[in-house]
Amino acid sequence: TFGSVELGSTVDASNKILASGNSFAPTDTIYASVDTSGSGAATLAAKWSYQDGQTVHEDSKTLHSSGPETTAFMISKPSGFPAGNYKVDISLNGSQVASKDFSIK
Repeated sequence: TFGSVELGSTVDASNKILASGNSFAPTDTIYASVDTSGSGAATLAAKWSYQDGQTVHEDSKTLHSSGPETTAFMISKPSGFPAGNYKVDISLNGSQVASKDFSIK
């Protein structure tokens, strides 16, 4: 089951966000840290998109968990993301469970 999602520019060894935020610099690496719980196999996915609906990046991970777990997804662009509003949609087994808005300034 889905627990929560948090955004930030740094994660620790257990994929937890160290400093959360929703505003980032164009060259920041942006992480979405997703907490889940339960047992068995599941597919967790992140879809990052720009304000115009354009997909920036999509990624999915197969979980084989037997309890609480934290999974990190990330995007980065060394040349810098365009300024504007973005969002990340998180889905579990194909169903959207969360959406987080953030901005690049």
